[in-house]
Amino acid sequence: MTTDAYTALIEQLEKQSVPPVETWQPRKTDRIDIHIDEFGDWYHEGRKIRRKGLVKIFSHVMRLEDESYFLVTPEEKMEISVAFLPFIAVDFEVANSGFDQSLVFKTNTDDVVPLDGHHPIEMTPYKTERRPVLTVRSNLRALIARSTFARLTEYMVFEESQAILRSHGEAFVLDYPDE
Repeated sequence: MTTDAYTALIEQLEKQSVPPVETWQPRKTDRIDIHIDEFGDWYHEGRKIRRKGLVKIFSHVMRLEDESYFLVTPEEKMEISVAFLPFIAVDFEVANSGFDQSLVFKTNTDDVVPLDGHHPIEMTPYKTERRPVLTVRSNLRALIARSTFARLTEYMVFEESQAILRSHGEAFVLDYPDE
């Protein structure tokens, strides 16, 4: 069964595009005082960026090289700081069930991401716990919000002490984040 909300996210996914930042080779590299905190909030010179449209633009020109995050244009590359991950998966919709189940996530920057082989979910160490993380694009990832993960458990199958989440023909083995 497909809901209207799932269909709307799929339509948004089909329309979304990001610049080819991975192919850009800017000559100028510098640093800018932009920080993304562990809750996905963006700050410039210590002040929260409240214009969501500006955050969305910045998020579309971001890339990760080694352990550093950059905002990139064809001409320059500006390093920024990120507390944990640059995105938060804040919601999702589901179509079908069982082996035909398909999930699509939405991030805090309005990116739409299908849970599939190109966008896997995994448990990643963070501080003293393991947290669920979704690949958004390239090597950029989103922390799945606790409330979103709690709702996600309704769609998991438990087999031999493993939590399995199926989506788009793939099976993702998970364990729960520590509370």
